Amino acid sequence: MPEIFQYSFMVRALAAGLMIGTIAPTIGVFLVLRRLSLIADTLAHVALAGVALALLTGIPPVAGALGVGLLGAVGVERLRVSGRLYGDAALAIFLSGGLA
Repeated sequence: MPEIFQYSFMVRALAAGLMIGTIAPTIGVFLVLRRLSLIADTLAHVALAGVALALLTGIPPVAGALGVGLLGAVGVERLRVSGRLYGDAALAIFLSGGLA
């Protein structure tokens, strides 16, 4: 086992894994408490729609994904904060809208 750590990329991979392993559960608790457990899936589908729009308009796909993804995140949060919808319902609206 120690011979695998002779490679610098393996040491960096271990450090990254340890950091993600300690940070991700903490973030996950807050997302579940705010009823936003599907936020990553929702933003992925919204970003996919952004990539499609970017390809249709001729702009770089990453820029389209980032722009539409940020708009989706802001939209979910505004619907949730306004009190009209719970977090799960707002996510469902944007999730299905991103696929349409």
